[in-house]
Amino acid sequence: MASAVNIIRSDLAALNRHVREFGKWDSITNLEEVDLSATLRKIKEYAPNTFYLLKHAAENQRPRGFKDVSHNRITSIASILSVGRARNSGNFLLRSLGLYLYTSGVSRNVLTTLNGLGIVESYDTIRKAAAAIKQ
Repeated sequence: MASAVNIIRSDLAALNRHVREFGKWDSITNLEEVDLSATLRKIKEYAPNTFYLLKHAAENQRPRGFKDVSHNRITSIASILSVGRARNSGNFLLRSLGLYLYTSGVSRNVLTTLNGLGIVESYDTIRKAAAAIKQ
């Protein structure tokens, strides 16, 4: 089992080094320009073992014909794992999503709940980042 963990950690390190969406957040990149379908292709390229694991673990058990949204889950899970591995240098998607929601008027309670699930950074971190962007 330890070897599987090492393989996944190696994949996450590759994502952190080579894929902007899994790297350190920067205030220059516009989240609206991020193509999440291209991000999925990058996960497949730079983290093939993690991609395979998540794709098959998240496969829909229902008959064909249902819309497959596992690619969204794969990107989200890879992002959460990336932050778990490298909190300050793998926070691009979490902070970007948090800022998007914050500037859209989402309540503090919702952001706190999403933070507890590992989907966005803390409310205070998001608020401070938003204030820094305004300056």
